[in-house]
Amino acid sequence: SKRLALSTVFTDRLVVDEFSSSDMSSYAALATDEERNRYWGYDYKLDLGTDEPNAAHFEKVLTEDEGRGVCYCRKISTKEGAFVGEAVIYNFRLDGSAELGLRITAAMADNGYGRETYKAVADAALSFLPKLHARCFKENAPSRKMILAAGFKQVREDDKMFYFVREK
Repeated sequence: SKRLALSTVFTDRLVVDEFSSSDMSSYAALATDEERNRYWGYDYKLDLGTDEPNAAHFEKVLTEDEGRGVCYCRKISTKEGAFVGEAVIYNFRLDGSAELGLRITAAMADNGYGRETYKAVADAALSFLPKLHARCFKENAPSRKMILAAGFKQVREDDKMFYFVREK
């Protein structure tokens, strides 16, 4: 399968790059943080099977998903190397567009890292994708604000979510 053409993204304070094995403990902690993930829209427990929700499991899932071209997860870290969270390009559509998701660890929340990362990754992804989609739960006001600040336009809503699009 083809690799996503998203190169390393730099902002004033952050680096968005591929995960490595040494990141997996931090990633597993983020992926299993029930409070942080209530708005993520995916429950990791559904895909555990007989695995334990540990670093090895999440490394396997990331590797398999990227290998199949299902999604591309990128680590967000400070320029000093502290783990901040992940940006995900996924839900690829027939028109070549995809969806952009992001989650930040509790320890790194409320520093503007989400807004900074979301805009930078959207800018980079739109250099090779025709359009990006985003969505957030209606009660998740910080995510809605972040998505709009990154230049997305709200295009619709349903009983649970707001939906957004940003084109080149």
